[in-house]
Amino acid sequence: MINHYHQYAVLWTVAGRDGEGNPTLNNPVEIRCRWEDGSREIRRSDGTIIAVDATVYVDRSIAVDSILWRGRLDDVGDSPTNLNRVAYINTIPDVRNQHVNYELLLVRHNDTLPSLA
Repeated sequence: MINHYHQYAVLWTVAGRDGEGNPTLNNPVEIRCRWEDGSREIRRSDGTIIAVDATVYVDRSIAVDSILWRGRLDDVGDSPTNLNRVAYINTIPDVRNQHVNYELLLVRHNDTLPSLA
Protein backbone atom coordinates (compact mmCIF):
# COMPACT_ATOMS: atom_id res chain seq x y z
CA MET A 1 0.00 0.00 0.00
CA ILE A 2 1.34 3.42 -0.92
CA ASN A 3 1.68 5.82 1.99
CA HIS A 4 0.02 9.13 1.13
CA TYR A 5 0.45 10.53 4.63
CA HIS A 6 3.22 13.11 4.36
CA GLN A 7 1.80 15.66 6.81
CA TYR A 8 1.42 15.65 10.57
CA ALA A 9 -1.35 16.41 13.02
CA VAL A 10 -1.68 16.39 16.77
CA LEU A 11 -4.60 14.27 17.94
CA TRP A 12 -6.51 14.38 21.21
CA THR A 13 -8.85 11.37 21.21
CA VAL A 14 -12.06 11.27 23.21
CA ALA A 15 -11.57 9.44 26.51
CA GLY A 16 -15.15 9.76 27.72
CA ARG A 17 -17.66 12.35 28.91
CA ASP A 18 -17.75 14.51 32.02
CA GLY A 19 -20.78 14.90 34.28
CA GLU A 20 -22.28 17.50 31.91
CA GLY A 21 -21.86 15.33 28.80
CA ASN A 22 -18.87 17.23 27.44
CA PRO A 23 -16.01 15.18 25.97
CA THR A 24 -12.84 14.59 27.96
CA LEU A 25 -9.66 13.99 26.01
CA ASN A 26 -6.64 11.74 26.19
CA ASN A 27 -3.13 13.19 26.09
CA PRO A 28 -2.06 14.33 22.61
CA VAL A 29 -0.24 12.12 20.13
CA GLU A 30 1.31 12.93 16.78
CA ILE A 31 -0.09 11.14 13.73
CA ARG A 32 0.71 11.17 10.03
CA CYS A 33 -2.08 12.28 7.73
CA ARG A 34 -3.07 13.98 4.51
CA TRP A 35 -4.72 17.30 5.37
CA GLU A 36 -6.88 19.20 2.86
CA ASP A 37 -8.26 22.60 3.82
CA GLY A 38 -11.44 23.63 2.06
CA SER A 39 -15.00 24.51 2.97
CA ARG A 40 -17.97 22.48 1.83
CA GLU A 41 -21.29 21.29 3.14
CA ILE A 42 -22.40 17.70 3.48
CA ARG A 43 -25.74 16.18 4.35
CA ARG A 44 -25.61 13.49 7.01
CA SER A 45 -27.81 10.41 6.86
CA ASP A 46 -30.20 12.03 9.38
CA GLY A 47 -30.66 15.01 7.03
CA THR A 48 -28.66 17.55 9.01
CA ILE A 49 -26.13 19.66 7.14
CA ILE A 50 -22.54 20.06 8.35
CA ALA A 51 -20.24 22.88 7.22
CA VAL A 52 -16.89 21.10 6.82
CA ASP A 53 -13.71 23.19 7.12
CA ALA A 54 -11.10 20.51 6.35
CA THR A 55 -10.81 16.88 5.30
CA VAL A 56 -8.10 14.69 6.79
CA TYR A 57 -7.14 11.19 5.66
CA VAL A 58 -5.59 8.82 8.21
CA ASP A 59 -4.80 5.13 8.63
CA ARG A 60 -6.79 4.64 11.84
CA SER A 61 -10.32 5.02 13.10
CA ILE A 62 -10.72 8.15 15.20
CA ALA A 63 -13.79 8.87 17.29
CA VAL A 64 -16.15 11.72 16.49
CA ASP A 65 -15.51 14.74 18.78
CA SER A 66 -11.76 14.07 18.88
CA ILE A 67 -9.66 17.20 18.32
CA LEU A 68 -6.98 17.70 15.65
CA TRP A 69 -4.38 20.41 15.21
CA ARG A 70 -2.30 20.63 12.04
CA GLY A 71 1.41 20.35 12.85
CA ARG A 72 3.97 18.48 14.93
CA LEU A 73 3.59 17.58 18.60
CA ASP A 74 6.77 19.47 19.48
CA ASP A 75 5.23 22.68 18.06
CA VAL A 76 1.75 22.54 19.63
CA GLY A 77 2.50 24.57 22.78
CA ASP A 78 0.37 24.91 25.90
CA SER A 79 -2.54 26.85 24.34
CA PRO A 80 -2.99 25.76 20.72
CA THR A 81 -5.22 27.73 18.36
CA ASN A 82 -6.86 26.67 15.08
CA LEU A 83 -8.27 23.51 16.62
CA ASN A 84 -10.60 21.27 14.62
CA ARG A 85 -13.18 18.76 15.83
CA VAL A 86 -13.95 15.49 14.05
CA ALA A 87 -17.59 15.81 13.03
CA TYR A 88 -17.94 12.81 10.73
CA ILE A 89 -15.86 9.82 9.63
CA ASN A 90 -15.98 7.78 6.42
CA THR A 91 -14.35 4.37 6.04
CA ILE A 92 -12.54 3.82 2.73
CA PRO A 93 -11.42 0.23 1.99
CA ASP A 94 -8.97 -0.41 -0.85
CA VAL A 95 -10.13 -2.28 -3.95
CA ARG A 96 -9.14 -5.64 -2.46
CA ASN A 97 -10.64 -4.78 0.93
CA GLN A 98 -7.30 -5.55 2.61
CA HIS A 99 -6.48 -2.07 3.93
CA VAL A 100 -8.76 0.61 5.27
CA ASN A 101 -8.21 4.37 5.26
CA TYR A 102 -10.38 6.88 7.04
CA GLU A 103 -11.67 10.25 5.87
CA LEU A 104 -12.28 12.65 8.75
CA LEU A 105 -14.50 15.65 8.16
CA LEU A 106 -13.47 18.48 10.46
CA VAL A 107 -15.25 21.56 11.73
CA ARG A 108 -13.63 24.50 13.46
CA HIS A 109 -13.45 24.14 17.22
CA ASN A 110 -13.01 26.98 19.67
CA ASP A 111 -9.46 27.66 20.76
CA THR A 112 -9.91 25.98 24.13
CA LEU A 113 -9.28 22.28 24.52
CA PRO A 114 -11.83 20.29 26.53
CA SER A 115 -10.42 18.91 29.78
CA LEU A 116 -7.99 16.02 29.68
CA ALA A 117 -8.93 12.70 31.24
